[in-house]
Amino acid sequence: MTWRELKNFINKQARLNKDFLETDVKLYNYENGDENDVDITELLCNDDESENDNSNWVPYLSINDEEQDNETETEEASID
Repeated sequence: MTWRELKNFINKQARLNKDFLETDVKLYNYENGDENDVDITELLCNDDESENDNSNWVPYLSINDEEQDNETETEEASID
């Protein structure tokens, strides 16, 4: 799914249900039926970041993420 497809889906649902945009996002795991809370995390793709260029930042939907105080730490979250 592209971000445009996701945006179009959200817009369609919002037109059908005015409260849709107030609904918490859940990720459904078809393998075991678990639902996970979803957040948006921006990750830097390479070290060539400049203050005026945000093109290196890529948004990801993330699950079970925890913000780290130390930016060099990462914590893996996945659905098995």
